[in-house]
Amino acid sequence: MRVVPVTGGNRSLYLTVGSLEEAPAGPLPPVLLWRYANMFGVPAIYRAMDGERPIAWICGVGGERRFDCLPERFYGLVPYPGATIDLDNLRVAFARTDATCHVVCAPTSAYRARDLLSYHRMDTFLIEASSVAQAFASLHSVGRQGVRKAERCGVTVTRQPLPDGLASFYSLYREKCRRHGAPAKPTAFFEKLADSFGQGAEVFLAHHQGSPVAAVLSVTVGNYALFADGSSRADAWLVCPNNLVVWDAARSALERGVRVVDYGLTLPEDKGGARFKEHLGGTRTPVYVVDT
Repeated sequence: MRVVPVTGGNRSLYLTVGSLEEAPAGPLPPVLLWRYANMFGVPAIYRAMDGERPIAWICGVGGERRFDCLPERFYGLVPYPGATIDLDNLRVAFARTDATCHVVCAPTSAYRARDLLSYHRMDTFLIEASSVAQAFASLHSVGRQGVRKAERCGVTVTRQPLPDGLASFYSLYREKCRRHGAPAKPTAFFEKLADSFGQGAEVFLAHHQGSPVAAVLSVTVGNYALFADGSSRADAWLVCPNNLVVWDAARSALERGVRVVDYGLTLPEDKGGARFKEHLGGTRTPVYVVDT
């Protein structure tokens, strides 16, 4: 085990390389991040220590000079239960390791900083529940107008393992990337995702008039479901396939015992995406990013 002592402010912070077994259960299952990190290289679990007290675990990929905390819609830092993370101290701790770091913090209220807003880069939208009944109360109380319209227009949804639904999903995903002027990941990325998560990686496909028109890529580990991508055809928006496919994916997860449905990251300028996720029962939660 390697320990790097660092001083930040009035408190001492240590980054300790440990094993997956040392990571406690938190808002995200450790194995979810570990499997995702394994797609990009040799993963490492770091524990952030305040003196002798562990305050967070950090999963990512990197060596001596660089550490990436799980890119895209996945998180890297998860606070220990009951801990509070000083993001200023965390930034100093990473800087003292002389590494370039990018740390995406899991959605929770357990953060502080002198200027917390300077770390606030994105939001996510969560359905959290202590019981299926509570979760369904959140889900059923919103979003039904678009769902009913899609059903009236003959939109249907199927659920498939990622390998089986990859071709249909990828055509929608690639079209979305082209529409937004963003590069599309290769199909090999999603094949790796399927290998890493097995049956936990699924595609929900909305069909209209025999063609796939919207999709949700969901990754589930334990009682946590993360929607890693949502894509659709713009020419089908009038029949609201997005509403139905997201609602159906969330409902399916809750019926299988999931207690947290994470609708994924949303940039501040994406007002439409934020409204859509709130409309479908998600509660806005800030996501902080620490860079060095």
